[in-house]
Amino acid sequence: MKTKLIVTLLLLASPILISTSIAYAALDLKSFTPLNKPTDVVWTGDGLVASREGETSLVMISADGKALKPFASSFTATGEVHLAVSHGKAGFPSGYMYAVSGKTVYQIDSSGGEVKKFSTPSDKADISFLTFDNVGRWGYLLYAVSSDGLVWSINSDGKPNLVVSIGEGLPRGI
Repeated sequence: MKTKLIVTLLLLASPILISTSIAYAALDLKSFTPLNKPTDVVWTGDGLVASREGETSLVMISADGKALKPFASSFTATGEVHLAVSHGKAGFPSGYMYAVSGKTVYQIDSSGGEVKKFSTPSDKADISFLTFDNVGRWGYLLYAVSSDGLVWSINSDGKPNLVVSIGEGLPRGI
């Protein structure tokens, strides 16, 4: 019975897998605009937004991958920028992006039209990484790791709370 179910599922999925393979094979990757040294790329629900090494602004990647256009033009950064997008839990607006620059976390509305300072978890160290708890085990909050090895939770009002010190040798992500 179990084998029959697996075979049936494979037969049902095979047209999707084959058509996906054909579509992927038909892509001409040479026609895509190069992103050049991305530090982060996130899906916003409407498209991809990226930060790039050595750049102080964000870009939106067109749906066909052939063009880059400015996104959230009033956002300017210092150093490496990391991004996280809210799924609309724990009071965070759905589709809003959070960007880290130095010690500050910025909130960017889904259109990129409004950028505001949101939180400064540590006045002593830059924020090295940012992510949301999308599973809910940690309250669906925004989490930041500072360069001094501290992990911070940040609520939807921008209030940071120290969670733990992970010490030296920072991970590249959470």
